[in-house]
Amino acid sequence: DESALLQLLWERVLSVLLQMLAPTNSATAFPYLSQCSTWVELLNATVAEVPSEKQVELIEIMSNGVTTSMDVARSHVAKISSDNVRWKKRYDGALEVFRGCFAGICTLMPDSSVLKTAAKLSIQNTLSA
Repeated sequence: DESALLQLLWERVLSVLLQMLAPTNSATAFPYLSQCSTWVELLNATVAEVPSEKQVELIEIMSNGVTTSMDVARSHVAKISSDNVRWKKRYDGALEVFRGCFAGICTLMPDSSVLKTAAKLSIQNTLSA
């Protein structure tokens, strides 16, 4: 049945995004940071096409992505120096993931409490940096 196949496809897409955006160990999160643009493109395409019954699940996944990417960026900011491009790229990649997740939540649920919390945390982190 076509509907069942489509349902299975969406479950797999969301599973991939969950693994990507909410790794179980944030210390080793985003090992793929060199390809963040590609992952964010996948996220954007998913946000654009997600069926309404999968939106809440996708928002939860992106919410985890917001939190994890902020943690990764924060852990890398102290390591950035002019002679260490690797940490700068990882920091930039984490921020790109943050922006992609934040924009996705804005698109799907602009009045979300997740947005308010993420905005508050990012402002607090910026001020304390």
